[in-house]
Amino acid sequence: MRTAQIKLLSAMALWGTMSLFVKNINLTSAEIALYRAIIAVVTLVLLRVLLHQKIDWQACRKDWLGLLISGSALGLNWTMLFSAYQYVSVSVATLCYYFAPTLIILFSALLFHEVMNRRQWLCFIVSTLGLILIINVSYLDQQPALLKGIFFGLSAAVFYAIIMLANKTIHHTSGLERTLIQLSISIVFLLPYCSFNGISIQSITLPSLLNLFILGVIYTAFAYFLFFSAIKELPGQKAALLTYIDPLTAILTSALILHETIVPIQLFGGLLIICAALISELTPKGKIKADEASIHKQNAH
Repeated sequence: MRTAQIKLLSAMALWGTMSLFVKNINLTSAEIALYRAIIAVVTLVLLRVLLHQKIDWQACRKDWLGLLISGSALGLNWTMLFSAYQYVSVSVATLCYYFAPTLIILFSALLFHEVMNRRQWLCFIVSTLGLILIINVSYLDQQPALLKGIFFGLSAAVFYAIIMLANKTIHHTSGLERTLIQLSISIVFLLPYCSFNGISIQSITLPSLLNLFILGVIYTAFAYFLFFSAIKELPGQKAALLTYIDPLTAILTSALILHETIVPIQLFGGLLIICAALISELTPKGKIKADEASIHKQNAH
């Protein structure tokens, strides 16, 4: 179990420092998402060939609608998150992104008529209060870009919630297979979008190209491989709790390496959002299954 914990923590630490490379790629957010997916798919396919693993296409056909919706939302999810990095600090973008668990609770109640219990209402209220503190209306006049960054961060959270809800309908496709199929669908979805808006890969610099390959190979394919090899060995609730290393690492990266600033009231708001998300994981109505925990994080980054 210790090896599995190290693998999971390594994946979380990688995702928490991903912004270091995203910020140094001179492409649009949509193109970064597209090429990241392409590089990751090629790497994962080669990995499966080396491991002599075949995709269970019959199982995938049973889950086609969930895979289609989640794969399409994945491309937009990454695009919105990378766009948020362009306008606000990594800390603010990440903390807005972690509003997603609250949106999932809300969407589940609206779309699936799930009854919200007291704990979920508490999470919703605390998380919303945290979001208000992050937005920090009195600060918008000083930094107009803040509102754009928060919009993109929340948009990423919305698409993440869609991915989560779509994944709830996927019952036959395994974790790594699911990621490979969803990445492939995101490529099909993003390719015409990027083509319509103009492809600028020809202007990419050598450092940007290197960062892009690191993003695709290490931060996507390798990180997912670590994640899924760890998640099947850990109890679901322990796995879910360990994933909160990700926002902590992102905030530390933002402050210590990128030297980005975040005002105390925004930091407190972010703490409220993370605490609300953490409380939602610690539901007393049975432990989270390992597969559910994997769904929770597999497409967050």
